[in-house]
Amino acid sequence: MIPSEFAERHDEIRDRRIRLRREKDAAFDAYADHHDYDTGDIDAWLAAHREFEATAEGEQLEAQIQECRTELAAVYETYLQTEFDSPATITKKDRIIAVKQAFGLKVHTGALADALDTSVGYVKDFKYYTSNGGTVVDRQAAQRKWRGDISTQTRTTVLERDNHQCVRCSATETLHLHHIRPAARGGPNTSENLVTLCQSCHAAVHGSRPGTAPGSGQLAYEPATPASFAEWVETELTDDGNFG
Repeated sequence: MIPSEFAERHDEIRDRRIRLRREKDAAFDAYADHHDYDTGDIDAWLAAHREFEATAEGEQLEAQIQECRTELAAVYETYLQTEFDSPATITKKDRIIAVKQAFGLKVHTGALADALDTSVGYVKDFKYYTSNGGTVVDRQAAQRKWRGDISTQTRTTVLERDNHQCVRCSATETLHLHHIRPAARGGPNTSENLVTLCQSCHAAVHGSRPGTAPGSGQLAYEPATPASFAEWVETELTDDGNFG
């Protein structure tokens, strides 16, 4: 369990940063309104934003927001020093996981990237989920496992169990195997966690358009359990192939 002094310090900085962001947003709105900018137009919004950022007020607020990010990075660095004798000798992956397991969904991605001298994108590869006990999952590794480790025997078992047809619409062409609990959330490549879907249904369950390959959208059912998936399967198909 994270020491209380770290949790309290982290929350204080995080809350201050949130207040500053709101203060800056309000100040920007007032600036745009005062100068008669139509913020509903993207070009006008960008122009107003650039001008506001260059004002003394905009620069001051942004500096305070960035100071919070620097302070959060320092909290992460100090925490890692208490967790590891020599943090620099531990892989960045293990340090990211340690911080995310300690601070959970409150972790500031940019500050953690600063603390580890790495990219924001790399920090984002390690997703934190509360639905499976507060676990940090290596998204890229999970996706690699998903793509390559479903055995031929498992594929055959799932397809035969589902009568070689989509469990949602009964289509028999362009069949995919879908993880009920996504691999990126630690879902296993077992027959119990896999079902047969056609390409359109597989796209739909991942929030993509019918007729396309599965995308990166949110699942059409939550939580990611067999019961929730079964409930989604029972929803009605609309005339255009979408799910109602």
